[in-house]
Amino acid sequence: MWDKNEKKAYELYTAGGYDLICYSIEEGKLKYDTWAYCDPCEWESPIYKNDCLVCGTPYKESEVK
Repeated sequence: MWDKNEKKAYELYTAGGYDLICYSIEEGKLKYDTWAYCDPCEWESPIYKNDCLVCGTPYKESEVK
């Protein structure tokens, strides 16, 4: 089940993609725990509660390249 932050990230992504997620983090509108390489996204993405805020894929530290 998504919390408010994850729901907001989904709404922002569908409205404006990766860039809108990043701007929202910079403006303090979204919480995140860290930035890490996301395999499906193929770039550094914000990770929140062990999920990528961009694509929703569970983040596993062992998959970092």
